[in-house]
Amino acid sequence: MNQIKQQITIQQATRQKVMHLLELTEVQYGSIVMFAAYDYLEAQTGDSSLTKTLQSNSLFWAWWRNHWHKTDMAFVTECERLVVADDGIRKRDLAEKMQLYDAMHNPETFEFTPHASILNEAFKTVKPLIKHIL
Repeated sequence: MNQIKQQITIQQATRQKVMHLLELTEVQYGSIVMFAAYDYLEAQTGDSSLTKTLQSNSLFWAWWRNHWHKTDMAFVTECERLVVADDGIRKRDLAEKMQLYDAMHNPETFEFTPHASILNEAFKTVKPLIKHIL
């Protein structure tokens, strides 16, 4: 199996684990990923034209999925750990898992930005719009 196919298989397995842990359907999971990307873009760019351009950029989505997957992997690892609570040592309940997932996947706290190649491609599309407005 080549490296790309292997990575896709790992991402699919991680996604399945997250969906199982949070009791999500594929549609629910996909919606979370998509809307988080929109929120991230809006927070990072502050520009609706650039945000819309990046939303339709396949390079952005590949980059986003890779970063989201890394965060999903960290979430799965954290969920496998036991919690020490007042009632003893136990696994997290669903509400705790959801709270942890939301905290770990908050677009406002992400400390990564798209690669220059992704941004340059988006700017090529937005630049004529800017010239037209000015």
